[in-house]
Amino acid sequence: MSAAFDVRTIRLQSALVTKVDTAASKTPIEQRPAPRRAQEPFINRIPLPWAHAMARLPGRASVVGLALWYRSGVMKGDRTVVLSSKNLRGFGLTRNTARRALRDLEKAGLVSVERHSGRAPRVTLLEPPAPPGERADATAGAPVTQTLAWVSLG
Repeated sequence: MSAAFDVRTIRLQSALVTKVDTAASKTPIEQRPAPRRAQEPFINRIPLPWAHAMARLPGRASVVGLALWYRSGVMKGDRTVVLSSKNLRGFGLTRNTARRALRDLEKAGLVSVERHSGRAPRVTLLEPPAPPGERADATAGAPVTQTLAWVSLG
C-alpha cells in the first residue's frame, strides 16, 4: 500500500500568498450595484389620450411630439416650449419636417403654435380632444395651465 498523504507537502509558501480584501469578497461582482451615472435626460409623462392621438398622425409627427414632451420635462413641466433647430437635430429632424409635423399636431388639437418670422416656434401642449363618440369635455383643447375644476357647494 502507499504511504499516508501529508497536507504540508502541498502548502503554499507564505511569501507567495497575498491578503484578500474580505469586504469585497463577501459580495460577488454580479450582485454589486452598477455605478451611478449623472442624471440622464428623460421624457416627461405623456398623457395616454395624447399619445394615442399622436400615434395616429402621419409622418414624423410622433417624433416631434416626443421632442415637445422632452422639452417640457427639461423646462420643469412647463407646457409652453420653444422648439429650436438644435433640439430638432437631437431627434434627427429638420426644420421642414418639424414644420409639417407641427401643422399635423395642431390640426389634431394637440398643440397650439405661435409662429414668428426668423424665430423658433413657441408651442403649447394642449389637452387632447375627446375621441369621436365620447362626451366632449369643456377643457379639451385648452392649455393645461388654464384648466380649472369647478365644484358646486350649493
